[in-house]
Amino acid sequence: MKKQNEKRICKPLRIPEHVVKEIESEAKKKGTTFSHVAIERLQHDYNKLTPAILSKLQDIANMATEAVDNPSPELAKNVQKEVESLWKSLK
Repeated sequence: MKKQNEKRICKPLRIPEHVVKEIESEAKKKGTTFSHVAIERLQHDYNKLTPAILSKLQDIANMATEAVDNPSPELAKNVQKEVESLWKSLK
């Protein structure tokens, strides 16, 4: 996401307290910084399919393909569990 030589500009911004808490929580879960999460949200506001979600979708598609190639109830349950996890994160 960050280009090495890209110029950065500091802008004062008033953010509601609950949004700050959300971003801090998300950053902690992802093991990244507040700025990284805030910038990601700003860049992908128009498109909710962030790189992390697209990656998760691809993982689920790969698991589903494997489940078709090698049928297994356990694999099917894992696919279902991943989809449920994705839905929860999108709410």
